[in-house]
Amino acid sequence: MQAKELVNQLPKDEADMCSECGQPADNGEGWDGLCGSCADRVENELEDRRSCSA
Repeated sequence: MQAKELVNQLPKDEADMCSECGQPADNGEGWDGLCGSCADRVENELEDRRSCSA
């Protein structure tokens, strides 16, 4: 299940929390229901996968 789908299933007051670590995700640094730290980690993992498949 995608992070965005998980966030949509959360009660309204929990929707501002990171779906990975539970930290606040409403500081403008994250995306798709992730806080900035988790969003950065996911982005780095995706970049690593792309560079390995090239």
